[in-house]
Amino acid sequence: MVVPLTAHDPSPPHVQPRRWPLTGGLLVASALLAAAGSGVLSSAFGWPEVLNEPAATALPLFSAAETAVRFGFVLELMSSLLLVPAAYGLAQALTRGSAAVRVLTAFGVAGALFQLLGRPFEHHRAPWPVVARVTVTLT
Repeated sequence: MVVPLTAHDPSPPHVQPRRWPLTGGLLVASALLAAAGSGVLSSAFGWPEVLNEPAATALPLFSAAETAVRFGFVLELMSSLLLVPAAYGLAQALTRGSAAVRVLTAFGVAGALFQLLGRPFEHHRAPWPVVARVTVTLT
């Protein structure tokens, strides 16, 4: 006996296609912002290699390139922030509300927040131009 399919299917879909363009756009934008931020920081003062230099060498470079340093880290910050809605978008696009997807979403959001917290303290140094200027003035 063949049972005809009805127009009303009570099971939710596995994938919600309307979420993919926005979520994909957020992920691409995050990657592009991270690359742009790294490029700005690298060309401004040789980041990340400059972080291996002694403070007496690195901090004056931070101060000398203050505007570029701020701009580069703002790009990096925006890149990390975009990962939060992207994680939720992936969860919405792929889920039926399973526990595994909720856990992965939580890790995605936590990863973005840890990136936000970790940016200023990479390699245990604070690459903030204000801190660099004060430190150079004090030495």
